[in-house]
Amino acid sequence: LSPLSLVQTFCLLYEIGATYFMGHVPVQVKISLAGWHASHATAKNHQRIISTNHVKMEPTNSSTVASQRRRKRMRTQSRLTPWKDGYELDTVGRALLLAMRLLRDATMSCLTEHEQADLQHALHRVNMWKARSDQGRIPHSMETTYCLAQVAWRDVNGSCCSSMELRMAYATAIMRGVNGLADVLQQNRAYAASVASLCEQIGLPGWLVDIRHEAAHNDLPTLPVLRLATSTFIGYLEERYWIPMANSRHEMRQAAVDLLVKYKETCKKKTTTDATAKQEDEARLIDSSTDEESESNETNDDSFEQSLGTNRNRFAVLSDTAEPPKSKKQRNIEEAKAKQKVAAAATKEAVHSALHFVRVFVRDVPIDVGYHVALSFLVWGGIGEAPSGRGVLIPGSPASFPASDEGVERIRLRYKPLILVLCRSWPGFAHALLVHLVDHVLSIEATVGDNVDEGSKRKLFFLTSWIRFLLSRELHVRNDKAIGLFKKEDLSEKRPAKWTKAELEFMKSPAPYSTLSQARFPLNSLCDRCVGTGVIGVENGSHDLSVFLSDILGEYSVANHGVPDREASESIAAETEILTAISL
Repeated sequence: LSPLSLVQTFCLLYEIGATYFMGHVPVQVKISLAGWHASHATAKNHQRIISTNHVKMEPTNSSTVASQRRRKRMRTQSRLTPWKDGYELDTVGRALLLAMRLLRDATMSCLTEHEQADLQHALHRVNMWKARSDQGRIPHSMETTYCLAQVAWRDVNGSCCSSMELRMAYATAIMRGVNGLADVLQQNRAYAASVASLCEQIGLPGWLVDIRHEAAHNDLPTLPVLRLATSTFIGYLEERYWIPMANSRHEMRQAAVDLLVKYKETCKKKTTTDATAKQEDEARLIDSSTDEESESNETNDDSFEQSLGTNRNRFAVLSDTAEPPKSKKQRNIEEAKAKQKVAAAATKEAVHSALHFVRVFVRDVPIDVGYHVALSFLVWGGIGEAPSGRGVLIPGSPASFPASDEGVERIRLRYKPLILVLCRSWPGFAHALLVHLVDHVLSIEATVGDNVDEGSKRKLFFLTSWIRFLLSRELHVRNDKAIGLFKKEDLSEKRPAKWTKAELEFMKSPAPYSTLSQARFPLNSLCDRCVGTGVIGVENGSHDLSVFLSDILGEYSVANHGVPDREASESIAAETEILTAISL
């Protein structure tokens, strides 16, 4: 570059940097934007002067900053994939790996009917993933496994026309698989290397590379050799791709479960600490009441205490500065205050540690794993110490959590912070939790039928209470403060502990349909499911939920999404034909 070009480039970079930082610029930079001319006369006509004044930035709303952070975390934790979640990916991978057994036994009888259906479903599922993805691109190891399993399925199933067709299909799948693995390593090299040396670095058997070479440049290998190579290649991909990916997801899931279990244990300690502090307060009141009579006999010389032991008395060090004896009541009060401070500090530490586990859960756990773990932990159980069929939202101790309003408040106090954080951090979690709670109610009714035992009644009671909470004003008042107005008072600005009984009942009532519809809750679908598959006559069951949801929907209730019922349509048509025949 000439010196003139360097100067012009420097001026352009200087302008871009000054414009970006919007700060003070010591000089006014004048450059030509229409043409690259160095003369000052030409630059005057196309100059751009950067102002030296500060730009006043408007204050940013805290909610906007929080939403920006949430979107940034979503971008780092999630990415668009053609598969639903990691569990669908693992299921399809396990089904594709069944092709090794087909090649080993060369017969369909080695797989059960269920396994054959799984393998065929997995092949169709990968086809759908390729259609969903951009230009049909999926991970190379996944596509190679799919191609090899597809050829093996057609081989054993007898779908191919001839032996030559099978040999060409096997050879093409092996060549594409080997070349794809080698191309990844070839791109990062300054000089080209042989495919054999590159595949040796990743542990691919050398004879597979030889088969690839023979199929590409010489005669096609025989069909038994190609079948053995396909089975070996699938085993290699299982060992190097599918198993490590499944183990990583399993470890991540276990770490997520541990975080939720620690949250639960910390909340239990918090409850124990609060109960202990309450007992100590009661004990202090009893002790203080018994010492009222002895208080009058105790003496306390305030003047002596004020004259000695202060900075005004230069001989205070030589004086007797010992405090006068205190009454028993004063000692009890001081001890009670000290214990209260310790209990408050322990409670505060327990609360902070519980919220810390939730924040780590939201920050570090991927969304697909977090959704599955959180819903299993809260609703379905089977993870941690929760038994299968009963999540932590359904407490197991009738003594500590009775099936009453008191028990609902206790369990809600424990897990409400967790639900609030998850609903704010993960879009759609509140909707998923609501759907799973309704599913659990319907599954209980389908299992027990009309003979509902006490355990099932207890489960239905708590599940229904959580459904009502997810649709209440208390939960949605943060997003729509208008629904928190009660007698011209904004309850959203008031702490829930200070709500009166009437205000508490108002906040527990369901939110208006406009608010829930704006939040995209599937109320019509859930109402249809409760009406269509529920059992009538069960307390806190699907029938009560259908009535509750119908009251929220009001005039906006639409059965079956507006699609007419087939049986009702047939009956109406039959009645119309009968009436027509009678009239004729």
